[in-house]
Amino acid sequence: MDSLNIFGYGGIAVLIILLVIFELKEGRLGKRRAQSGGYEYYTPDNNKVRIYKAFGSLYKIYVYGNCPVETKKDRFGCFFTVRARSASQAEYLVDDIYQNEGATGS
Repeated sequence: MDSLNIFGYGGIAVLIILLVIFELKEGRLGKRRAQSGGYEYYTPDNNKVRIYKAFGSLYKIYVYGNCPVETKKDRFGCFFTVRARSASQAEYLVDDIYQNEGATGS
């Protein structure tokens, strides 16, 4: 009867070890989520931002340097949010935000 209990715990241990190995292989442990997710995008006036899909239709736009809109701050940096159906639409919205900043002379 004891050997059956050992097989049960041994199976669970093997599954946990495999989970850790695959997480390390994928590089997901120990990385900052927003830095590993998303992608860098350059606006037409050469400002660099990082577009990160948070969930659903919400995109977080992490900014480097000056930003034309009010930003929030989390552990990954300063960001503002946009709602878009796709990443390309989020890019268009970011372009509009930064172009309007240039038109107002900020």
